[in-house]
Amino acid sequence: FNFRRAPFDKLAVRRALALAIDADKIARLVLRSGEQPAYHLVPPMISGYEPASTPFNQGTSETRLATARQLMAAAGYGKSRPLSFTLRYTTGWARETCIAIAAMWSEIGVRVSLVNSEAKSLMADVRGGDFDVYYDGALHDAPEQFLDKLQADGISNTGAYRSDRYDAALAAARREPSLDARNKLLRDAEAIALADFPIVPIVYSVSRTLVAPNVRGWRPNPMDMQLSSYLWLAN
Repeated sequence: FNFRRAPFDKLAVRRALALAIDADKIARLVLRSGEQPAYHLVPPMISGYEPASTPFNQGTSETRLATARQLMAAAGYGKSRPLSFTLRYTTGWARETCIAIAAMWSEIGVRVSLVNSEAKSLMADVRGGDFDVYYDGALHDAPEQFLDKLQADGISNTGAYRSDRYDAALAAARREPSLDARNKLLRDAEAIALADFPIVPIVYSVSRTLVAPNVRGWRPNPMDMQLSSYLWLAN
């Protein structure tokens, strides 16, 4: 969400839009390739890190949708005054997901225009703040790499999210030498951001790789990288 533009600077609106998205349906019925619904900013497959508690999967999809409608009504939006905005995405892989998101938002009276852009063009506009909402992905292997994207003065904070509590938790985590204590501070930061809804997690993606049965040393990992020095062929 672009915090520079109304009404995305309003927590109630961001929360309503987030709660209206059914990530489980997108994973099971739209993508159907083994993706898992995402409810955290840091994926659960990151080794040594336990994600924070999340508001994204509390209750049933029906109760979340009802809450979303109530929040939109309280914010002044409804059939007589629908919220309209643009959802941008890059060419190719995100199209089906964004169509599903737009359909889910229509259930709470939101009118979404989908705009498909070439990646370089989209990111140029995003960095310049010229967007309402955009769909993107992230590929990292450490929790702080995901969370740094929301730091107030961070170069990757494209939505202009700002929280002094969040920044303080991240700063404290960087100073903490103990891994367990650092991860706790990072979870505190993640919990703060999840409650603010600057980003809506959708799915944890999967990689599709054809591996011969005699290949050894192949290990799935968050970065989807395999070093040839660790691979060999069985006899």
